[in-house]
Amino acid sequence: MSISLAGTAGKQSASKFGKLKTAILEQRVVKFVYYSSYGQRTERQVEPMKLQFKNRSWYLQCFCLKSRELRIFKISRIEELEVTGTRFDRRKLEIVPLDAQMPDERLNYVELALLFRPLMVYRVFDDCGIR
Repeated sequence: MSISLAGTAGKQSASKFGKLKTAILEQRVVKFVYYSSYGQRTERQVEPMKLQFKNRSWYLQCFCLKSRELRIFKISRIEELEVTGTRFDRRKLEIVPLDAQMPDERLNYVELALLFRPLMVYRVFDDCGIR
């Protein structure tokens, strides 16, 4: 007998995505627990603004009520997500492209030289976006 967790994880992600989408459209504050890449657990209340896909992951761009500034949260690290009944007026803030808001990721890059068989070049184009 085998048990697949992929289906469960996919359903949880879809549920989170759906809740966040609704909160953005209805302009409702959301609460959640967030686990940072440094292993820190924090409780957040945010005004969700935009969902964005980058590097095979979904991110929430929002105004964080705790830090009082724009923040990005990786949806897969969000737990205990709750859409509250509190409405907010959309702030007139410029949403900077995700690449410009994620400098920490770039600090962890390592330069590599990879060799691929000609037969696999299509995968480099498909998966890496290199042209």
